[in-house]
Amino acid sequence: MKYKTIAVITSISDAKLLKNIHPDLIEFRADLKNSPLTTLKKIKNFTKKLKIICTIRPKYEGGGYYLSENSRLKLFEKLIPFCDIVDIELYSKILEKVIVLAQKNRKKTIISYHNFNFTPENSELKKIISRASKFKPWAVKIATFIKKDKDFWRLFDFCKKYSKKYRLGIIPMGQKGTPGRILFPFFGSKLAYGYISKTVAPGQSDINALLKLKKIDPEKIKKLF
Repeated sequence: MKYKTIAVITSISDAKLLKNIHPDLIEFRADLKNSPLTTLKKIKNFTKKLKIICTIRPKYEGGGYYLSENSRLKLFEKLIPFCDIVDIELYSKILEKVIVLAQKNRKKTIISYHNFNFTPENSELKKIISRASKFKPWAVKIATFIKKDKDFWRLFDFCKKYSKKYRLGIIPMGQKGTPGRILFPFFGSKLAYGYISKTVAPGQSDINALLKLKKIDPEKIKKLF
């Protein structure tokens, strides 16, 4: 599978801008909206041809949802029928329940892991992939903060190696990680997230830039590394 460009949207106004933007997928960040169900239904009307990833990111993993996990599960129950792919965190208490909900509604899943402080050692990253893969998700997303240049290149090598075996979205975060959001998809990462109007993660790229870069012959990029 070639990598997918994903436009992150948080509002109806973002969805309206998609008339002139053509990503492969869109991610609706329900945790950043006061009336997520109403907003999602309207977004679906604007983006009938685009598949929607539904994300309700909790505060403990860098998101805006601060209520209980049971409340979040109930919100997933309402939103899942109106999306195509469900993002759920690997270490969430409601992981298995959300997966069951997705399966009942015939939706795909992305199992995600975020670390906004550092990039774990490769041994830990492998454990994350192994644990997530047991649930047979459509993709495993790993987003980690890059503190030092050596962490960037370590994650780059990890992406090249393990994306050959697993469908991974490897995303480096922070200022030092920004180049990797553009580079990693050419070396195996299957998910490239970009903002439309405002960033929702450290170092996130503009979706328009990602779409322009996707037109480049990947072999030309690979020759540079």
